[in-house]
Amino acid sequence: MCRAWRRFVALSLACIMTCFAAVGCQRIAPSTSPVGGSPASRVANLHAFARLYGVVRWFHPSDAAAELDWDQFAIDGAHAIVNVGSVDALRSKLIQIFAPVAPTVHIVGAKEEFSLDSGPMDSKTARLDVVAWQHEGYGDSIVSSGYMSKRTHRTRTISVDGSMFATLSQSIDAVPHRRANIRLRGKLRTANRAQGRMWLRVDRGTARGFYEGMSLRPVMSKSWASAEIVGTVDADATKVFFGTMMTGAGTTWYDDFELSVQAKDGSWTNIPIADGGFEAPDPFTTWGAGTGRSIQDPPNVGWSITIDHNNPAAGGSSLRVEQTTTVLTKELFEAAPLPGETVDIDLGSGLRARVPLALYSKNDRTIGDDPEFARRSQLRGWI
Repeated sequence: MCRAWRRFVALSLACIMTCFAAVGCQRIAPSTSPVGGSPASRVANLHAFARLYGVVRWFHPSDAAAELDWDQFAIDGAHAIVNVGSVDALRSKLIQIFAPVAPTVHIVGAKEEFSLDSGPMDSKTARLDVVAWQHEGYGDSIVSSGYMSKRTHRTRTISVDGSMFATLSQSIDAVPHRRANIRLRGKLRTANRAQGRMWLRVDRGTARGFYEGMSLRPVMSKSWASAEIVGTVDADATKVFFGTMMTGAGTTWYDDFELSVQAKDGSWTNIPIADGGFEAPDPFTTWGAGTGRSIQDPPNVGWSITIDHNNPAAGGSSLRVEQTTTVLTKELFEAAPLPGETVDIDLGSGLRARVPLALYSKNDRTIGDDPEFARRSQLRGWI
């Protein structure tokens, strides 16, 4: 297991650098930098953060770390660390960032030695559980497959093995609408980092014409958000298919679907569809499972697709889609890090970190950290 951490660090570094370059740099005003922040120092700061982030996220077994939204932590941490102007300030900022989720992690400078104190422990260790990460395969997966991760003496909810996508569909005759623009609208909301999508496809016999599935612009909103797909019906089109689509974790709700076609004067006319508001008790009485192509059958294995009467966008109900889950209780294998085992990380800039790989747990809580405090602090934006 100790050898594997280097791969996780490399992945974390790449992800954080990509994330920061894509959405972070433009949000940092020059005035937020204490010393101006040269490009080299910024990269060094992000490098140090990413190396510590990778090990703590995937190998530090605290309950506080398990409660964290690590994607948001990566964004917030990158913003907080990038413009730090000195090595001492970098060390202090790293300690501030990681202390709420990993208080037993130690960071020292070039001429310092690590403390022999391994962190808060209970004197009656024989009665305590030892919590440590086990990774079977590469990745911190919550999907039931050849790649799986779990902490010892902790249960973990994982999705059952099944279809990659959950899709529902309807279709209309395309012939009356050839050469016209067609539009699919709907309302979506999500939870637990889900990515909600609709899809619209034009079939030309056995060939495919226009298609969009919102892969580059999924809905990720806790409140209802409008989504829209506009395409052109090909001159030889035979069928138009449309529907809901979801992949990955979390939950997506769908409501208020509407299909329309554009006239030559630019106006839009609704095309009747069945149960666009998902008011029927059983969605499968009007919506088909899958995308209308038999090659993908059987669809939606491993997914829960139900009607939800809580907080619809309109009417009395909406469609709820999420992965079917199971609780993993058995340890993945016998081997696991023991109390006192650590990994040392060169953070660059003369800094080193020591991360415990196993922690004692008492009364179902790892000793020394506070998951509730970490969760509340992240909501308040402690970084």
